[in-house]
Amino acid sequence: MFTLENGFNVNNGKLGQGGLMFGRQAYVGVASDRYGTLTFGRQYDSVVDYLAQTTANGNWAGYLFSHPYDNDKTDNTFRVNNTIKYASPNVGGFNFGGTYSFSNDTNFANNRQYSVGAQYANGGLLVAAAYRQADNPSATSNGSINNGGDENFLAKRLCVFGGGINYTFGSATAASRT
Repeated sequence: MFTLENGFNVNNGKLGQGGLMFGRQAYVGVASDRYGTLTFGRQYDSVVDYLAQTTANGNWAGYLFSHPYDNDKTDNTFRVNNTIKYASPNVGGFNFGGTYSFSNDTNFANNRQYSVGAQYANGGLLVAAAYRQADNPSATSNGSINNGGDENFLAKRLCVFGGGINYTFGSATAASRT
């Protein structure tokens, strides 16, 4: 399997995501109904894959309800480079996964990222949790978080943990998130 996604401004034709040709997602991988999916490349982390659907901005409200600079990344303002991702198959409504993004620097921990997440879905119920840590994000132009337009929050270490519960009945959704 593979995915190549490009983002551009329809008003002027300029490339989005810091001018990258395939700045949205660009990955290759293998998938199995029995063993799960393993992918390599520029892609979403576990906060987006598992937790974001339990938030207003990741589910129905969009950018208007994002936290400042989307520092928890539940509005998906950037993707991570150099990433190995595993996603489990769905077993009885439960699935989990994780990512590791390499730094491409002689300092192994400089601009690396890793994340884990899990969720359970049954009928209208969705319960999810995720954790992401980025060490010195955007410190280099070729690490896990590109400093050419993907950085959203500069810090020595950025850790995000969240959990949420949604229940959807008809066209309405009730939710709680920490």
